[in-house]
Amino acid sequence: MSKNDQAEIRNEKIGFVFQFHYLLPEFTVLENVSLPAMKLGKKSIEEIHEDAMSRLKLLGMEDQALKKANKLSGGQQQRAAIARALINMPKIIFGDEPTGNLDSKNSHNVFDIFKDLKKEFNQTICIVTHDMHLADQTDRTITLSDGELVKS
Repeated sequence: MSKNDQAEIRNEKIGFVFQFHYLLPEFTVLENVSLPAMKLGKKSIEEIHEDAMSRLKLLGMEDQALKKANKLSGGQQQRAAIARALINMPKIIFGDEPTGNLDSKNSHNVFDIFKDLKKEFNQTICIVTHDMHLADQTDRTITLSDGELVKS
């Protein structure tokens, strides 16, 4: 596949949530959440904004939609990043230390969101974490050490 074809598959089929939210501070929350769908280019801007608002509502963030991303708390920024990961209704969401930059309360909230997504939407979620408390709450844990499979 070409690099463009690979990028399109990643954008359409995979959602990413990182330790650092990577929201663009000069854009609103709505604009940040909409970006992957705009890049995909399969819907009108009105449909994309409607979908983005739906994802924000799902995460209790609809009232923050018009705020600049840098005006949100850390937990709100991470929920906005989750909404962004969901915008194209991906087959799988990869979380790279998605709670690593959050306090314990917000970490629990983010993990609860992932559990709700799994239950409500049958969403597949793969999380990489060093937080064993978080890992112990998942359906399946695969442990690696120095790049080697230790336990599955």
